[in-house]
Formats: sequence, structure tokens, C-alpha cells
Amino acid sequence: MQELRRLLELFPIADLRHAWPKYKGSKEEICDAIAGARKYEDIVNFVDENFSCCKQHIHVFTHGGDVRQPPRAIPGGERVFHARATYSLYIAKSSYKVVLEDPFEIVTIDFLWPIRMDISEERLIVRFVTLQKNLNSYGTAEL
Repeated sequence: MQELRRLLELFPIADLRHAWPKYKGSKEEICDAIAGARKYEDIVNFVDENFSCCKQHIHVFTHGGDVRQPPRAIPGGERVFHARATYSLYIAKSSYKVVLEDPFEIVTIDFLWPIRMDISEERLIVRFVTLQKNLNSYGTAEL
């Protein structure tokens, strides 16, 4: 559930409130409620519909017509949405090691990372949501 909450926290609170108006409170409280109560498919649909609201790294490749379909999977991730011959949405797991000072401990924190591949006749566009996480915002109870 924590990974789903972190995934939802990538999106603006206005989009979360628009998609799920019945949940109230802070962004963290809303993300907790959605992650705990909604089906994974609902969250995937939200990510797909609101992908463009996130900061992204975008890479454009030319392929000369050789690429017709996005891959079924990517290393460390799964395809969660596919629009035939146009784009696919993937969710990959990204892990960070965090060093805690008192008491000294090294822990791993996992994030779900949305990635989208768009295909045109001559180009492959790969969009990675930017994972600019402030790890200080996660308390030691969560880690």
C-alpha cells in the first residue's frame, strides 16, 4: 500500500481531488485513503489519464518505421495499459537506499515509477515521470 501511496503522491492534489472527490484532508491523507480503498485498475486508469500532469524526462528516438508496437514489458516493470499501435503505460519499481543516522541503519525505500512509450511512424517517444523525492519527508516509521 505504501508504494501505491507514493505513486499517487507524484500527482498534483487538485487532480487527486478531482478524480476522487469523496476523499478529504491533506495530500498524504487522500493518497493513503485512495491506496487503501481503490482497486489497482482504478489507480492505473488515473495514472494513465493524468500522466501529463507530472514532471517528466522525455526522450525522442527516430526508428524509420521499424518499431510498430511498444514492448509488452520493460526491465523491472510491467505494461499496465496499452492503446493499440499508439502508446503503452508501464509501472516499474525503483528502489533507493537511505542511510538513517540515529540509530545508524541502511534501509531501502521502493517507488512505483510510471513510464510511457508513444509510437509514431518514425519516432519512439519515451516519457519517464521525474522521481524527485525528498526522502526527508518520509518518517522513520515508514522506512
